[in-house]
Amino acid sequence: MDAGHLLWEDRTLYQRRFEKSAAALVAVARAVEQNPRPADADDFVALYEVLAAADAEHFSRVWRDPVAYHWVRRAVQLLASRRGAPLSRFDRAYCAALGAANPDDALAVHLRAFARFVLGLGLVAGRDVALATSYDTMLPLALPGTELAITGAGRVSVGGVTDGAIDVVHGGDRIRLRSEAASPADGPRLVRCPTVTVGEARVVLNPHVFQLPGLGMPRDLTVTDGAEPQANLAEALRILQRFHPLAFMHFASAIGVVALKEVGEGDFGTLSNSELPGAFVCSLPSDPYALAADFIHELYHNRLFAIEETGAFFEADGEDAIEGELHYSPWRDALRPLHGLLHAVYVYLPVYRFWSDSYRANVHEGVRRDHVRDQLARVPAQLRIGVNQLRRHARFTALGAALFEEIAREASRTEDEAAELGATLDAAAVSLRASGVFQAVHERGRPLSVGETLLAHLRRCDVRGECTEEAAFLEAGLARPPR
Repeated sequence: MDAGHLLWEDRTLYQRRFEKSAAALVAVARAVEQNPRPADADDFVALYEVLAAADAEHFSRVWRDPVAYHWVRRAVQLLASRRGAPLSRFDRAYCAALGAANPDDALAVHLRAFARFVLGLGLVAGRDVALATSYDTMLPLALPGTELAITGAGRVSVGGVTDGAIDVVHGGDRIRLRSEAASPADGPRLVRCPTVTVGEARVVLNPHVFQLPGLGMPRDLTVTDGAEPQANLAEALRILQRFHPLAFMHFASAIGVVALKEVGEGDFGTLSNSELPGAFVCSLPSDPYALAADFIHELYHNRLFAIEETGAFFEADGEDAIEGELHYSPWRDALRPLHGLLHAVYVYLPVYRFWSDSYRANVHEGVRRDHVRDQLARVPAQLRIGVNQLRRHARFTALGAALFEEIAREASRTEDEAAELGATLDAAAVSLRASGVFQAVHERGRPLSVGETLLAHLRRCDVRGECTEEAAFLEAGLARPPR
């Protein structure tokens, strides 16, 4: 195995993940048909046969939707629980969000939700679909494989697709929803989400994809829309294409859905979820270069999730690398699991490369240039801490060890490059504020350096005293005279 190629170059990852997901769907259908059959098995089998008989192009378009991966993963886990397999924390949250008393009840609800894919197929293929049993669901509902979503509040009962329209019952009224037709403001609407295309990259701005039970996204999250956010996204993609063409190539292959939220909403700035490959949320307002860096950050989270389909990174007999929130991370105030640390180290390498290449091109001016210099000084020090934390605590598989050593070599090189660029720990700390404006970081009226903010974070958040070596490194860096 060529670890460097797998980490940075391989584009077949995304097709392999799709094929694995499609094979998992076949396995789910076979498992559902076995005795004892779960509730609502007959309806699911009939819907599955419709999707399985679809034209390959139409099936691929529907099943490449991020929600398809989420659905099949939940189905596999819930079916396994019938044979005694334990549910993950995520799956337990999913059952709770469905209001299910037990996994069997959750499975019945989950199998009914397969109807959304047959509805998407009807729209993609331009064919009528009549559901034998209406699909009762909460709104909003994104329709897989399309840019369409049924928006509104409360519940609707979806009967099928007729001549490109969605047949629903809402509040006792039968309604035929068309995307171009006006609908009452207080009722369900069929909306076409905007798309942004730059080169080979095409993304749908569809926040409704993320409104899935158990995913943790609040339904009342304020989402930005309109022409200006679309223009911001397009500009960020053009910047990405110019300064990190490899990342842009992967973005075009891997990312299809983006939601733009207001920066002050929620307790996160950007977010990817392993259960929704090909989709992420990011915040506006933002400087276009910072937004491009966010795109890289979330893209490579998606990419590492895809690499993980190749095999586990951590030994099963060690600590819980996924849910064991035990370790200091220089990127978070709370303790993090080893899996989260590995992700952070990995995604910040291409982010660093983007900042380095754009800095060398001399395209930044004023306070943004100061912020970029902050990042060039900050990220290598954070990478050093993250790598050391993983060396101290992780028990890697053979695959995980090979990938980690390649990541560690790349991380070490960033320190030398930052020094060449004059980005040292004495650089002024400059952050991007919630208003989308760059601002120097002060404490009691005194400007702070990158090293001072890193050291303050470590002293405040390393509650287990894991990083005394790194604290000494930062203190030594601050003691050196500035360049």
